[in-house]
Amino acid sequence: MRKIDKVILGSIITASVVGINYNMSSADKIDQTTYITTNRLNMRKGPGTSYAKIGTLNQGQKVVAIEKSPDGKWVKIKYNSQEAWVSLDYLKKEETQSTTSTIKLNSNYKTTGNLNMRTGASTSYARIATLPLGTVVTPTKISADGGWVQVKYNNQTGWISVKYITIVKETTPVTP
Repeated sequence: MRKIDKVILGSIITASVVGINYNMSSADKIDQTTYITTNRLNMRKGPGTSYAKIGTLNQGQKVVAIEKSPDGKWVKIKYNSQEAWVSLDYLKKEETQSTTSTIKLNSNYKTTGNLNMRTGASTSYARIATLPLGTVVTPTKISADGGWVQVKYNNQTGWISVKYITIVKETTPVTP
C-alpha cells in the first residue's frame, strides 16, 4: 500500500471515529433532575421506541435524569445502578413539598402514587405494606428530619415518605 493511500485511509478512519463520538455525545447533559413516573414505563437502550427494552418502571418510581435527547422527548436516567432512556411523556418533576412545618398531624392526606410503608423512617427499613394511589392516611408522628410520617394502614403502623402525600382536608379535633 502506498504512503498516500495509508494517509487517506487513516484520515477516513479518524473522521469516522470522530463522527461516531460526536453523534453518541450529541444528547444534552442536564442538571440531575428527579422525576416521578406517572404510569408504567419502559426503560430502553436509547432515546426512542426503536431501541431495545431493558426493563420496566412502575408508577410512582423516583428516577434521576442525567441527560436529555436532542429532540427533548427522552431522558437518560440513573435507576438501581444502571442507566437507561425513558420517555418524558410519562414523567413529572418531583416537587419538594412537605416538611415538618407543612405536615399537620391528625389531618387527612392521600397518596400521590403507590407508596411503600416501612418499619422505620427511611428506605433502609423493611417494607411492610404498599399503599395504593389515592389511599387516605392520617399522620400521627413526624420523623426528626420531617421527611417521613407514621400512619396506620390495614391494622398496621408504619412510616411513609412525605414526598408522596398531599393534604385532602383538615380535620377538627372533637372535644368530649
